[in-house]
Amino acid sequence: KRVRQAYQRGLLGVLRDAQVEMQLTLIARALRKLCSALTGGPQQRFWLLATAVIEAFLNKGLELNPRRKRVLSALDGQLRRLAAGKPSDDVLEAELLFLLRLSAWQEGLGGKLLRAIGASPSELDDAELQRLRQQMLGLSYDTVSSVLNELRGELRHAKDILELLAQHGRSDDEEIRPLSELLQQGADVLLVLNLPSLSEVLNTHSKALLSFVGKDLSRHRSELEELAETLLFIESSLAQIDRRKLNYDELNALSIDKRDSISADNQVSEATAIVLDEAKSAISLVKRAIAAYIDSGFDATHIANTPTSLNTVRGAFQMLKMRRLAAVAVSSVAFMQAFVARGDIDPTRDAQSLETLADAMISMEYYLGEMERRHLPDDSILGIAEEALQQLGYPVATAEPEYVAS
Repeated sequence: KRVRQAYQRGLLGVLRDAQVEMQLTLIARALRKLCSALTGGPQQRFWLLATAVIEAFLNKGLELNPRRKRVLSALDGQLRRLAAGKPSDDVLEAELLFLLRLSAWQEGLGGKLLRAIGASPSELDDAELQRLRQQMLGLSYDTVSSVLNELRGELRHAKDILELLAQHGRSDDEEIRPLSELLQQGADVLLVLNLPSLSEVLNTHSKALLSFVGKDLSRHRSELEELAETLLFIESSLAQIDRRKLNYDELNALSIDKRDSISADNQVSEATAIVLDEAKSAISLVKRAIAAYIDSGFDATHIANTPTSLNTVRGAFQMLKMRRLAAVAVSSVAFMQAFVARGDIDPTRDAQSLETLADAMISMEYYLGEMERRHLPDDSILGIAEEALQQLGYPVATAEPEYVAS
């Protein structure tokens, strides 16, 4: 149990991209302790492979991408199986061996294991594959995402300047020209990002602004309002591209209705992100309450409000039509209500029950974390939560796997 708790803490940090190297070090340390406690056989072989893969990540021999993070998540499920005395997953073991052969770092435990079983490294290692992939794809998604975020910030700054112009009505060259140059810079970046239609619109407004120098801006209010709407639309478009909810082709032939739809969709996406962030905060609060309850020697005041917090989470998921997540939350609320209202306290049993509930909470956090990173979440992650609640005697109502984009 201690090994699994340490593994889960490290895994959560990895999924959140928070000090990843330190989290991987913690995971590797926990798995090495596990391997030393296991006797020779299939289970020890499996966890030696897992430890070697973690070391490969630590030594930059393997890229830590979303697919491989899911492998790390699957290892958490294998720790549960190990505790239950079940055999390791042969498919996952084959995946670990494949990653070891692919690793660009062939030293340490990984190299020893490959030599011991007579397996040779892959002809193309992971570093070479990354280089070839970069050549094929050009700019990486993370790079483009960073540029999009910076450009959105510049557009918001342009809107602030435009608002000041509209308020004080000054049209001096030193007032107009900085905004025009800012728009021109934005147009150049959009052209580099292969968004010529947006670039052309921004370029047109940049040139039109210069014609307002020395004029009464109150007579050009309609043009300023049109520029404000354009800046809002472009910012919304960039946000939707960053969320992968809009592609470049859709921006080539735009109508007024389409522009309004993009802006409206972005507002919904922003609101959804806020709701999901609140849900994650509530789940973290529940986890902290459980830890405080156990650490305090089972002082019930620490968990008195957990059913309310979980009910808030349930409401958020139902509002967003995330039926499977909502069903998990409903069962969690039912368990905590019964747990808080129970008459007798059994420290050993209660600690084990809350630890199992914590597994469900972590599973929900993982799922929301993948959504937050704008990747399609893996529905199997929620299977961990459903299994935990089934074990507690509060089975989750069956629901079709469903993902609603944030």
